[in-house]
Amino acid sequence: MVLLVAAAPAASATDYTVGDLQGWVSGVDYTAWASGKTFNVGDTLCKHHTMVSHSLAEVGEADYKACSAGNSVQTYTDQSTKITLTRPGSRYFICGTLGHCSSGMKLAVTVAGASSSTPAGAPLSTPSGPPASDPTTESSTKSSRGEEQGLPQRERSPAAATWFLRARREAVLSIYGLLGYLVWVLSCEALSGGVNLHGNNKIRVR
Repeated sequence: MVLLVAAAPAASATDYTVGDLQGWVSGVDYTAWASGKTFNVGDTLCKHHTMVSHSLAEVGEADYKACSAGNSVQTYTDQSTKITLTRPGSRYFICGTLGHCSSGMKLAVTVAGASSSTPAGAPLSTPSGPPASDPTTESSTKSSRGEEQGLPQRERSPAAATWFLRARREAVLSIYGLLGYLVWVLSCEALSGGVNLHGNNKIRVR
């Protein structure tokens, strides 16, 4: 069974007023203002200022460092502006008025993912049966069981191979020894009483 979660905005979006009570003005350390704050997708930046000369330009990182608004992504000139943080990543803002950025009117924020624990539209799957078995695991288990039951192994360890060769050699030597003993016994009988080679005829040694 597959459950689909309907797309929904972040559970608790936060509105941040840039500079708090001071707003977007000269003489405020906006790096310190952003420090310690966690910005998530869905949050908003509210920019307020009373001076017409101030603006808010969103720029890239290089232009942010160079205080250049010539290639701005978007410029806001209204005295009250609300910017929604729609995607994760870093976003950079400066005042587009010449000299204001170098005097401190610049803001960089890092936007984290959505504040909700489940991403919008992500499928949640519930297993409807036992998990599929892994052929590799089954093969290893069968091999281990076969070894425990004493089944022959395809490969022997060097120690086992050495023991097997030694046992076989000792068995061969034992057989040769037994054969030699039998030959010796027969020889003794032949020397003492003769051996019946043809029916009842016996050859005696004098």
